Amino acid sequence: RPESAPALCGLSLVGLLRNNLEDAVRYSSAAISATKTYASGYFIKAAALKAAGRFTEALDASVQAGKYDKRRLEGVQPPKPVDAWKYFYRYGRPFVLSLPKG
Repeated sequence: RPESAPALCGLSLVGLLRNNLEDAVRYSSAAISATKTYASGYFIKAAALKAAGRFTEALDASVQAGKYDKRRLEGVQPPKPVDAWKYFYRYGRPFVLSLPKG
């Protein structure tokens, strides 16, 4: 669904972990557009931008993530991809997909 921030973050992480950084930035930006206060969207975007060498933008996204999850993300530097995934898995309300039988 185009308005599902957790689903869009999941797609962003797939791009990030497969080193498809353009998709990672695009989907994390879409997640932020869907839910402006969703810390995972900003944190994953920070990781994607950092991986793309866009350090100033990555820091800005990380600061935004800290505004929406002060306890865990305030003052945290842009993460490595695996750390963005860990945060999303623990705190981002990820969805679960099951393969259909048959």
